Amino acid sequence: MADLTSPSSSQDLDSYKYQEIPSENTIRILTLSPGPPGTRLEGNLEFASLDDYPEYEAISYVWGDPTRCEEIIIEGKPLGLTQSIADALRRMRHETEPRRLWADQICIEQDDLVERGHQVKLMGAIYKNTEKVLVWLGQDEKNHAKRALNQLETLQKVFKNRQLFEQFTEVQKVKLETFTDRSWWSLREFYLLPWFERVWIGQEAGTAAPMELFWGQEMFEWKTLFFVSRIMEKFHKPLRVHFDLNVSVVTYLDGRFIPSEDRKSHESKDPRTSLVYELNRASERKSTDPRDRVFAMLGHFSAAVLLEDSTPFEADYTRSTRDIYIDVAVRTLKGYPRLELLNSVQWHDDDDESLPSWVADWGNNSIRNLLGRRDALFHAAGDSAHSFSIRENQRVLSIKGLQIDAIERVSNELKWTDFDFKHLHGGHASDCVSLGLWTEICQIPEFNLEHCYVNGESSVLAFCQALTAGCLNIRLEHYRDIEYESVPSATWLQYGAAYLTGVFGSGGLVDDAVREAGEGGDAFAWNGCASAFCDERRFFRTALGYYGIGPCELENDDLIVVLFGGTTPYVLRPTSEGYKFVGECYVYGLMNGEAILMMEREELKEKTFDLR
Repeated sequence: MADLTSPSSSQDLDSYKYQEIPSENTIRILTLSPGPPGTRLEGNLEFASLDDYPEYEAISYVWGDPTRCEEIIIEGKPLGLTQSIADALRRMRHETEPRRLWADQICIEQDDLVERGHQVKLMGAIYKNTEKVLVWLGQDEKNHAKRALNQLETLQKVFKNRQLFEQFTEVQKVKLETFTDRSWWSLREFYLLPWFERVWIGQEAGTAAPMELFWGQEMFEWKTLFFVSRIMEKFHKPLRVHFDLNVSVVTYLDGRFIPSEDRKSHESKDPRTSLVYELNRASERKSTDPRDRVFAMLGHFSAAVLLEDSTPFEADYTRSTRDIYIDVAVRTLKGYPRLELLNSVQWHDDDDESLPSWVADWGNNSIRNLLGRRDALFHAAGDSAHSFSIRENQRVLSIKGLQIDAIERVSNELKWTDFDFKHLHGGHASDCVSLGLWTEICQIPEFNLEHCYVNGESSVLAFCQALTAGCLNIRLEHYRDIEYESVPSATWLQYGAAYLTGVFGSGGLVDDAVREAGEGGDAFAWNGCASAFCDERRFFRTALGYYGIGPCELENDDLIVVLFGGTTPYVLRPTSEGYKFVGECYVYGLMNGEAILMMEREELKEKTFDLR
């Protein structure tokens, strides 16, 4: 075998020319020739029908720099490669026997937009049917891989031993300063690798196919990685925060593209059955082409909603991003019984080239914990059916609902760090953001149970529930199958009152009734909820006295509305031509059909809102 040849040395050769793919369900498979390290890459391409279940292993990797600075010889002709895929092929190549592989950069003619679109449609099946997914994480340039792998294997042993697990879990709560091993920082670097940020990895790594991950010369087993990451996500938040261990990039992937019996209906409570939920979850992941944020999800079972129209949705790279995003918005609004699309919309500025305010911009690279997802169990519009029309060349959404109130006081933008655990470990209560929200937005000087909320309940309860979206994460974990009204309000108050007592109890700001209400409550659980749902949102009070959290873009005089078919209330901004959609919100006292009851009592009247 000859030495590795640089691209310049083969300029006298004709470049490899792809043959046209002969049929609809056909792909190309690379047979990579064997060779020792340091020799050039060689192989051949052949057609294979997915209907015949061909044998191959699929490579998942980061394109990186698009420059074709390397090459592989295909049937005697050079084909340019990026550095990343060339490194991956060298790492995956056997020394003595050929290996059948699929890699998009080689097996798809990237310059042919029509072929690229057709092959993208098949990628879900390609990764689902592969013998194994081979993940190339990149070169280990700073020698972190070995330490990270050793730490994962050590944690696996600890977590599988109940006594060791309990000791470890307790120590990480109170003695983080004892965690000084360098391997923690190597593990942090592992979770920050660019591969985990790719928008395509859901369909590449979220199937039932076995998976191996290669970082330099080290190989990581997916089962070990997922097991350790899942345990840390559930039980070890102080440790994760301290070392910035972003374990969710792993737990997000496991089984992401595997449907189950309860995931086959638009009425399913599993949020993964909702395409807009899946698009939102993937919105912070990276893609060079913003259209790929949608195309990368076409292999997901939730994408069936795009096929229910008489004109099937295709991965068509000749269409504009704007056209694709509007098309998805219209299809999901019509295809789902609830207004799930609107819950995923985040504010975007308006100009001649932008999207209508009610269309989600999946390329905004940000993500919030959705309030109105399918398993959130909110029913702001009761059982009402949505009622809307789309007109003026798909720019205007005319939708019916109820105008409730206007926002009167708004906090600064909140961050998850505003509810840091330090406040529960004796930190300075005076710099706790929740105190400012209570005194400046609610305008109540101390925490007591005497002050009444709009609906007659305690204002402290309303405050604590608003900041945690009704203790949503606690509810999903412990009360998922119980109607909200069936859980005594004292149960919810216990969580928030425990937090208030833990943070402000020694400062004279919490009266005895609140202390008593919080006895036995889980302050850390409430704190975790507030941290999750207040991040990148604002707390507000309305003119009538409702408390809530909403998008960080909301302003005074924005309107709170309940739209028919909506799971949550929404924020609208009046304009000279109608309304701009600002986003979803949580409003205590308006989450369980109360607005519909007010309409039935003729306290509110149906109204049509023209969203532009």
